[in-house]
Amino acid sequence: KVCPSTMASGSFVHDTLCSPFRDNPKKYITYAWFTSIALAVAIMIAGCVLADRHRGGGTAALGFAAVWTAILCIAISFGGTMVMRKYQSAFHIGTLLGVVAVMANQCLVLVALFGAEANRDKNRQHKRETDDVFAVFMFFLFVVYLVFAALLTVFRDDLIKEPPRQPQTDSVTQVELPEGAVLDPPETAPGI
Repeated sequence: KVCPSTMASGSFVHDTLCSPFRDNPKKYITYAWFTSIALAVAIMIAGCVLADRHRGGGTAALGFAAVWTAILCIAISFGGTMVMRKYQSAFHIGTLLGVVAVMANQCLVLVALFGAEANRDKNRQHKRETDDVFAVFMFFLFVVYLVFAALLTVFRDDLIKEPPRQPQTDSVTQVELPEGAVLDPPETAPGI
């Protein structure tokens, strides 16, 4: 059986690098997605704790960034689950792929931000610990989103459930008219 995504993603990547996943790609994509959902829930809890610890003192913006990112991760979890279960068109899978790639980059930025903040707060142990925990969760989510995006990129054609579009031609279809029938020119046709 030749997989259709071999043509789209290149046979080397599909057949060689991703050979452990080739037999059942949907299963591994699902595992990666459920792992991201579990991490999103953990990040929501850690983000709320972090926001509480960063109240006042000029670092409330970090708490906002943590909670807002957690809300976005939860929203992506809902939207991605809908795409993976119901809306498996090329458009929806491509959109999910783009959103997950952007969120993976966002997670990496927050790893750097909260990692630096943890090193800066040497005298506040409670803030430092929450910053470290949040940075670690964000790093794990970055890795999971990256793996998910890579698997989705390589095996996207295995998930898309729509028939391929027929190429459009520029040729005009000729219609035979009955004997004696006359076509009105477009400028005199009724309704124009």
